[in-house]
Amino acid sequence: MTGGDDALLRSFGDEATGLSCSAYSLSVQTVRNERFIEGMRKNFDVIRGFYAAGLYINCQVADAALQAAGGDIGDREKLIAALRAVALTDTPRGPLKFVRSLGQRRRQFLRSALRTGGCKIWIEVVD
Repeated sequence: MTGGDDALLRSFGDEATGLSCSAYSLSVQTVRNERFIEGMRKNFDVIRGFYAAGLYINCQVADAALQAAGGDIGDREKLIAALRAVALTDTPRGPLKFVRSLGQRRRQFLRSALRTGGCKIWIEVVD
């Protein structure tokens, strides 16, 4: 994921050009992603990337599971069942749900990094 991280792209050289796949993209057009980007900019003054989005989404998953379990962390089976049942429609990278046979089902972004005018830029290819 590091090679496809928007936040780290500026620190790479020509090795970053070409195709990359990432589970997060700054260009995801959702209200939640815009709020996430603005919050990171306002509170931390940083370009957010996959790692920040991943931690944020992990917290969304934990929050949804805890709410479904009624906050009961003492009943291990109940909490695990609640985690497995999490299906989020509003994350910075789009919908996320867990599928028992596959792990999690989520969007992936196949992107191309090009050097133009001395700068590297991402071009979204497929999501």
